[in-house]
Amino acid sequence: MSKKTHDEQLLSKALNLLCEHYDSVQIFVTRHEPVTEKGTVEFDCGIGNYYARLGQISMWTKRQEANASDWVFEMDADEDAGDFDEDDEDDE
Repeated sequence: MSKKTHDEQLLSKALNLLCEHYDSVQIFVTRHEPVTEKGTVEFDCGIGNYYARLGQISMWTKRQEANASDWVFEMDADEDAGDFDEDDEDDE
């Protein structure tokens, strides 16, 4: 059995197990394999209402982008706070 077939069977098994408990399921997986042309192998599969899955992915993406923006803003604020020079207090 090829590795790709094994991966697809594993994902199909997980998908079938999850769909017994949820109305819609979408799975994305990646694995780093330096011997492949792109270096990364990716699979995705889903079951259930297509529009529910699409909407959930869209909401997740927007939430992650907002969180990433907040995280970058916090990193910038932390760096700016580190620029404080104690000698500046004496100048006043």
